[in-house]
Amino acid sequence: MGTAFRWMSCVKYPSGYAGNIARCVNFRDNKMYGLKSHDCHILLQRLFPVFIRPFLPRQVVEPLVALGRFFQKLCTREVSRCDLREMQMDIIYIMCKFERIFPPNFFDIMPHLMIHLPEQLLLTGLVHYTWMYPMERQLGDYKDYVANKSAPEGCIAEAYIAHECVTYMKLYLGALKETPQTMPVDVPKFNLSIVSSDVEVYGILPDSYKLQPHELVIAH
Repeated sequence: MGTAFRWMSCVKYPSGYAGNIARCVNFRDNKMYGLKSHDCHILLQRLFPVFIRPFLPRQVVEPLVALGRFFQKLCTREVSRCDLREMQMDIIYIMCKFERIFPPNFFDIMPHLMIHLPEQLLLTGLVHYTWMYPMERQLGDYKDYVANKSAPEGCIAEAYIAHECVTYMKLYLGALKETPQTMPVDVPKFNLSIVSSDVEVYGILPDSYKLQPHELVIAH
């Protein structure tokens, strides 16, 4: 197994494709620590089907490789209904093969949920629109706001409201031009916020829909 961990520590990825999985490898214990959820996806979809082949028997390798291929299809940018119907049958056969390998206590609610994933895509669309990675990144930004550990919720709420107010005022003023002296330093961006600079709800309105000066006075 040491050969597999050394191989895993030397794998190179395209920029932004995955985290630094090599830092999670512990050669002394032959274990991996500190993996993120996205790292587990990369391991299951790309790495496991490659490095498990010399170390496990064929009847174990085949369902594991099929499971990695299942998640590759599940996380693609384009998938057809016919493919999802086939995946609904494939995951059932994969689970049946797992029942011949793993003990009964392995099959809790989490492995069972894989059977329902193709059906969820049929109901909700592509997996990229429903997974939690954007929320997890935003929660990481919230944790950086905590200055007083005795009141973390208050620190997050105060910093979030202040950032939203500043962002809204920048959009409202419009004519404000940032210079290197006036640009904020280390201000996190909220791509999901309705008032962030990356998302403009109303877009560019034509002149016929803009308020006249007297209408602006009445509105304010």
